[in-house]
Amino acid sequence: MRCCRRPGTTSLRAELLAAYRRTEYRVDDAGYALVLRVGVPSEQLRRCHDAFGVTCSAFITAWNPRSTPTPREQNDLAMTRLEQALAAPGCRWLRGEGVDPEEEWPGEPSVLVLGLDEAAALAIARRFDQYAIVWSGADATPRLVMA
Repeated sequence: MRCCRRPGTTSLRAELLAAYRRTEYRVDDAGYALVLRVGVPSEQLRRCHDAFGVTCSAFITAWNPRSTPTPREQNDLAMTRLEQALAAPGCRWLRGEGVDPEEEWPGEPSVLVLGLDEAAALAIARRFDQYAIVWSGADATPRLVMA
């Protein structure tokens, strides 16, 4: 995501929120193909939760910390560190990508972490300098949660 205003400005925050809300949070891994949208209940996500025996999940990336364009090599390393951080406590995840349907910015590799509660997901987001996550509870409705 390209932003030309200083972080913290009202306009930048509005731009980021709009971008996060229009993003399609796609999962395509291990036989699961989902497209999650903020505020839209997902029967596919509910079935995925059921299959893994969980009641919640979090869509997280380590790409472009602080919504600042970052070189691919750094983004790839950050994603590797994120996956290592998730593997340590035995989290299960499916690979995905945050995609801007208007194609104003390239897709960001991400993971849908199954069974990760909101507080733990926010802690991980903060650790990787992310402004937000998409978290879903038992109702399988993705919500944008600011970190």
